[in-house]
Amino acid sequence: MRVFSLFICLIATSASAGTITAQGNVRALAHANDILQARHLGTADWTAFCANNRAQDTYAGSGMTLHNGDLQQIRPGLRWSGGQLAGRVTQPLCRDPLTFFPNIQRGGVASSPYVYFCPVGTFDLPVDQIGLTVGRNGTQYLAVFNAEGALIGQVTWRPANDSSFVGLETDEPIAMFIFCNDNMFAGTRVSEGGATVMSDTIIWGSHSNCGNSQVDEDEDCDDGNRNNDDACPNSCLNRACGNGHIDTDETCDDGNEAQDDACHNDCTAARCGDGIIRIDLQQGAEGFETCDDGNEVDTDACRTNCAAATCGDAVLRLDIAEGGEGYEACDDGNGVDADACTTTCTVARCGDAITRLDIAPGEVGYEGCDDANAADDDACLNACTVARCGDGVSRTDLEQGALGYEVCDDGNDADTDACPTTCMVARCGDGFMQLGVEGCDDGNEIETDACNGACQPARCGDGFVFVGIESCDDGNEVDTDACTNVCQRARCGDGVVRSDIAEGEADHELCDDGNDSDADDCPRCQPARCGDGFTQVGVEACDDRNDRDTDGCVSGCVIAACGDGFIRDAFEVCDDGNTTDDDACRADCAAVAAC
Repeated sequence: MRVFSLFICLIATSASAGTITAQGNVRALAHANDILQARHLGTADWTAFCANNRAQDTYAGSGMTLHNGDLQQIRPGLRWSGGQLAGRVTQPLCRDPLTFFPNIQRGGVASSPYVYFCPVGTFDLPVDQIGLTVGRNGTQYLAVFNAEGALIGQVTWRPANDSSFVGLETDEPIAMFIFCNDNMFAGTRVSEGGATVMSDTIIWGSHSNCGNSQVDEDEDCDDGNRNNDDACPNSCLNRACGNGHIDTDETCDDGNEAQDDACHNDCTAARCGDGIIRIDLQQGAEGFETCDDGNEVDTDACRTNCAAATCGDAVLRLDIAEGGEGYEACDDGNGVDADACTTTCTVARCGDAITRLDIAPGEVGYEGCDDANAADDDACLNACTVARCGDGVSRTDLEQGALGYEVCDDGNDADTDACPTTCMVARCGDGFMQLGVEGCDDGNEIETDACNGACQPARCGDGFVFVGIESCDDGNEVDTDACTNVCQRARCGDGVVRSDIAEGEADHELCDDGNDSDADDCPRCQPARCGDGFTQVGVEACDDRNDRDTDGCVSGCVIAACGDGFIRDAFEVCDDGNTTDDDACRADCAAVAAC
């Protein structure tokens, strides 16, 4: 049995001709004769197919059946090296003009009609060679698959305004072929919309002599039939694990000695949990394994899906002690770092530098912040609450004047103690009345309102003039100066004798009877006297504020009268102080007595 690995082969007829490239476990054929002169098993020149209403079984007699529809329904498990191959194909359409087949190379044959869209076919013969005549319309791919649906390989045709026979051969039976313009070796989805390929004259055969009823040099048996379940399989090799053909008692047979691919050396299909790590697949491909510990424990280093346990896979590891590398305290698998389980699989805690967002304020575990430091006097307290005035911790991380700056913080909401809710030391004028210290605090620096500059209720004698209430306030208890003890400016008539003004100075008082009467014994705050100009009731009959005795008010502040001894100007001629008429001055003081 011949076994060959991945290779790339390039064939070109000339510098201007199209090229054929082989990928996988296939070889590109140089000419159609490579099939026609070997064991040529069948030809589809499309004439019968188009005449037979495009019947899918037109060439079944030669071992090939055509298909259309979903690829996974045509061949369940159809796959490339990276996973399942997806797509669907349409039954080819028959066309007549041959303008897409100029300058045909390598023995290709084009005869009307040809087909448009992707031909897909399966074989029930031991076919290991296939080729067809390909048009000039863009890069096209011929891919072949084995009985398990695995991609064996493909050839790529890149035309240079020419057409050609494009074929391949492989050392394992071809169960299915697809010819299209989608790169199946790269896993490209086969698309009906992209199926703009033109092809003609498919031929298939085998470079092996298996099936000729003669046991040749490279055969173990040859019964000449197509029955793969009898004593001689269609591979013409005895049934044995490793012969590259799946016998009735095998689930697979890849013909190699590799234990870490899709088929084990006992011809059982690889599976997650068999204790063998597959290395034949690319990451992301179906069946890819990073580990396989052969157990069904999902909480150790290797998951039951054969992926290495990682923090964030939603499975809590139980095989590592706390403190060990890879230990997980939790694993919620959500990729969210701000909930009860961090993305490092540690239980969220205050001080881990991650602010939890999954808990509402007031609930146990809620965090308003988390700065992961031991400082309790910055923006985030050690309890993971945002620093605020009233939390009982004085912030030291801010400069004076900055928003949030604190001088004190006594942890209460009282505005009447030494540290009000502004977290600034209580002071007169801050608008908060400090109990036991202040009698009031109106928050201003006005000393003439109801709350004075010492934060005490305004009162007479506090030294501050209460506007609208007081006219003065000298801050003392002296009642005989310029400001009385009722905080009114001293004035004559206020009932208080001022003692702060020297005799002879303005506003000097010798008495103050508390009234404005000038007819009592203290007019104008001076003791009443005859000649002061004020007639003292009950004491004086008049007072003309002079010392003349010749006017209407004479000495003693009595009204001038004949007989008072004072000659009144313009009224009396004489006045001898009596009312006797027989002396020198007549009794009416109007004339001097005469002989």
